[in-house]
Amino acid sequence: LRGIADRIYAIALTLTDNEIVYTSTDGNIVVPAYADNFGGARIISNTYNDGKGVIVFDAPLYQVGNMAFAKCATLATITLPERCHTIGYWAFEECTSLSSVTIPESMTTIYNSAFSKCSSLTSIVFPSKVVSVGESALGNCTSLVSIKCMSANPPMGGSNMFENTNGCPIYVPTESVDAYKAAENWSGYDARIQAIP
Repeated sequence: LRGIADRIYAIALTLTDNEIVYTSTDGNIVVPAYADNFGGARIISNTYNDGKGVIVFDAPLYQVGNMAFAKCATLATITLPERCHTIGYWAFEECTSLSSVTIPESMTTIYNSAFSKCSSLTSIVFPSKVVSVGESALGNCTSLVSIKCMSANPPMGGSNMFENTNGCPIYVPTESVDAYKAAENWSGYDARIQAIP
């Protein structure tokens, strides 16, 4: 039974915990800007087949580190694995073709300028466990039409976290609208904060 359990764990790990799935604008692999900035997890393969790229790591991926994908101009979409809890400083800065990012429910911390200047990003969802959104986290994401924050309690917010984001709505839980509008560094966006439809 132990052997079966180990194989099931290995399959689950392969499918969810140690892979980043992405697409690119040119159908080629996207090489991370800083391949060593993944919290100790090392890349063992990076392939692109059937319209999908897969980066496989030698261990569960808990964080996308500082500048890991910065200025990867052909990165179009990305899905982070289930155990990932941190997105580092400038991790996706100036990924100008990035239009969609899927952030797992495990995410807690999004550091300064994590997605700054992602000028093609149209929407983003911060899951309910996020406790911190850093300074200029979405700064100059000029194509945004929706920011959704699922946490009942406003995450600690950095200054200018949503600067120059197309004036898009910031959706939060209905019962938390007033709390978000009063929270430090959220209050400057009070006119944009509204209940999740």
